[in-house]
Amino acid sequence: MNRVDRRIARLLPAPYSAKTKIDSNNVPAGGYRIERQGTHFLITAESEQSLFFGGIRLLEEFGFRHLIPGSSGRTLPTKKRAPSFKVIAEAPTFLYRGYHVCGHSHYNQNAVVWMSANRMNFKPCHNPEVPQDLPKLQKNFLTTICFGHSYAEWIPREDFFKSHPDFFPLIGEKRAPSGGGQLCFANPRLKEILEERIGRFMDRFPEVKVISFMPNDGLGWCECASCQKRDTVLEKKQKKVSTRVFGYTEEIAKAVTKERSDRFLGTGAYNNYSDPPKDLPLMKNVAISLTTGARCLKHAITDPSCPSNREYLARTEAFTKKTGMVIFSEYYFASSWRIFPLPILTSLRETYRHLAAIGVKGVKSEVVPGSAWDPLKITLYGVARLLWNPESSIEEIYKDFTFHYFGKKWKVFFDFYYGLEEALQKMPGCFFLKKQEALPLFQHLDLHKVYRSFQQAYTEEGDPVIKKRIRTELSHLKVWEEVLAKLATQEETNYPVAPGKPSSRDGRASFELTERASLLPFPSRVYFIAGYDDKGLHLRFETKTKEIKRLQKIPFTPHSGDVFLMDGIELFLVAGKPGNDYFQFAFSPAGHSYSSRCTHKPLHFDTSFQPDIIVKNSFPSSQWVCEVTLPWKVFNRKKAEKGEVWHGSFCKKERRKLSHILGGWPSGGAYHSPKEFGSLTFL
Repeated sequence: MNRVDRRIARLLPAPYSAKTKIDSNNVPAGGYRIERQGTHFLITAESEQSLFFGGIRLLEEFGFRHLIPGSSGRTLPTKKRAPSFKVIAEAPTFLYRGYHVCGHSHYNQNAVVWMSANRMNFKPCHNPEVPQDLPKLQKNFLTTICFGHSYAEWIPREDFFKSHPDFFPLIGEKRAPSGGGQLCFANPRLKEILEERIGRFMDRFPEVKVISFMPNDGLGWCECASCQKRDTVLEKKQKKVSTRVFGYTEEIAKAVTKERSDRFLGTGAYNNYSDPPKDLPLMKNVAISLTTGARCLKHAITDPSCPSNREYLARTEAFTKKTGMVIFSEYYFASSWRIFPLPILTSLRETYRHLAAIGVKGVKSEVVPGSAWDPLKITLYGVARLLWNPESSIEEIYKDFTFHYFGKKWKVFFDFYYGLEEALQKMPGCFFLKKQEALPLFQHLDLHKVYRSFQQAYTEEGDPVIKKRIRTELSHLKVWEEVLAKLATQEETNYPVAPGKPSSRDGRASFELTERASLLPFPSRVYFIAGYDDKGLHLRFETKTKEIKRLQKIPFTPHSGDVFLMDGIELFLVAGKPGNDYFQFAFSPAGHSYSSRCTHKPLHFDTSFQPDIIVKNSFPSSQWVCEVTLPWKVFNRKKAEKGEVWHGSFCKKERRKLSHILGGWPSGGAYHSPKEFGSLTFL
């Protein structure tokens, strides 16, 4: 008995039995065939993975479902649901179907088991994660393909900057190994080293069909004449680098796939290299992860009434003609939405239909394991179903989930969740996963009435597992009601900056930073106060936390950009009216200090900007206090005048067990959106 047979046998109710066999005859490509012979079933497929998916499909005929990650999210098979089919022959629509696990680790065992039980077949990895993660994925009948920011993985600054500073970007008049910088493509020796390292990695892991060669996150592009020569005239004007990035990727891909013709070099269509290069030929061994972070999720990508999706449609269609593989990379988890349900399956079905028709090979989305999964659970389940078969009925997906998850009163939950799906389609305009959009989505609902109906379902349910699930729904409703009330009220977005350096108890205004998605306080509550004098602008951030020892143990590293990998405070400031230019600063409890001059459109960070900033961290009585002095010369000013109004946003990142929480002031933090900054009035 092979391992697939053993897995099926453990769950298949008596007196039924099943046997699997590798065989390509009469089997749809990439799929499986299930034949019933009385109480026995024969599953045939071309691969072990497809055999396993055939086994899952058979178990579903007996009522098996894995609805959310973890053992409590399963319903087990029962002979009461004995199937009556004679033959099932199915194959997936997309070659690659998976979720990219985010958080402190890119691996979560519960999420991996859930994916395989829902016939998703891969979890994306970063290159260095392959040795550790690939065996665990294969044990669960999954594979991986690699996408992720990786220039620094192939050419680490620690190994190469001293011996080859010219491998690193020329920014201004200096070679810059840190701060999000990229590579300089001028030296042919760099290309030789990359080809040797990438080729060796491909040979080590022949089962991984895509290996990543993607720019580092952020900007920091080389300004040398050779690199700029790769950019088109229009790209130079728009500060974009698509031709540079994809042209060099293709050069490496040609070399490393010459004797590995079934392999791909993976990169991303992302940030300021998101456009398909018009002047480059077909890149047949380049795979593109086409990111879609700002598209509308109410409308299908083909909807002519949606201006947002029009550019994504054009970009996707162009890349399918330019490269050998396109993976559509979505963001169904958004930091400003993740506490609410996400009723977008109607538009996703139409989008997936078109993607399949134009030759897109796969779809992935970032997900966050743990409690963040629960509000989005029906959508994440539905995505797995639609990627297998985009012709699936959206109403039936909702019925299937709620019937198996919520017990005998499932119809109450179906009416609520499917009602949100219908309500979104009736809302005017687009939908960008912004928390303010929750108000029109929920406006037709009486949440008090919904709460009573859920409570009644809880009272009548006898199964303790299902009762626990319903308790979670009741908790969600209370949070949603509180957040909707906050969204409906006007937040104070003007901070009065009083003269003098602030202290903890000097009577000046103290504003609280709130979570980005909910506008509720952080688990470790954080407040800011501000003041000014002849020396500069003074900011004080007080974080009240039970994790003071963990914060004190965060190690300092010499690279300022590492501040974004840990707990930290982040500032965005405009000295005057908000426009296209602004400053960004970030600080950690360990002493990291990051600065950049930014432009909003196109998004650009000048990390060569390194002003003298005074930062002091202290840890009195279960608090992390971060005091920052920004001298006036940082802003090219002598002083802020009384009555003058500046603009800014003060943000925080807090590490939790499986991921992190973002937030700030105003409205949960505006980050790189100057038009949403709050105002700072100097008194």
